[in-house]
Amino acid sequence: VSQSRYFPLSLEKNKQVSLSFNLEDILSDIGEIFFEMEEYQKSLEFGRKSLELRLSLTQKIELKVANSYNNVGCALLLLENLEEAQKNLKQSLNIKKRIIGSKHPDIAATLHNIAALMERKKEFILALENFNESLEINANIYGEKHPKLVKTLIYIADVYVQLGDQNKALKAFEKAASILKTNNLTNHIVTGK
Repeated sequence: VSQSRYFPLSLEKNKQVSLSFNLEDILSDIGEIFFEMEEYQKSLEFGRKSLELRLSLTQKIELKVANSYNNVGCALLLLENLEEAQKNLKQSLNIKKRIIGSKHPDIAATLHNIAALMERKKEFILALENFNESLEINANIYGEKHPKLVKTLIYIADVYVQLGDQNKALKAFEKAASILKTNNLTNHIVTGK
């Protein structure tokens, strides 16, 4: 049983002692007691429950770390520190892909941010690749006519304008307009950039 929670309180009478207990530690302790009692099946059951909780908590913490990398990357992008922004956004993407897979709205959002960075770096082909991957993920999740696609379509159109391909830019703008009309959002304001 974990010894970290057990200590003599009388050593420092003037200090306030705060004990922290959590379910995953208690389940682990129960598993250890069953192990000492040679009830291995029960020990295994509680050990697995403890492990499952700890893994879940670890993933939640890692996703928060990934979100922090994303936020730092976006701030660096706006401050024109593009190399550091790219490192942070890539780190965010790698952590998120490992934990939630590659077809999740958070992945699409990070890809969108990476695409905006690539556009800022004038790496238009990489920008298009990332915008299109973000668009595809969101279209698969929300549907081809969902307003969530409009912002990315406008960014894609903007990249095509910068590349001098007005025909592809026009198609992206028209698709964005069509989605807004389909969803009766003709007065909708799309923010970003």
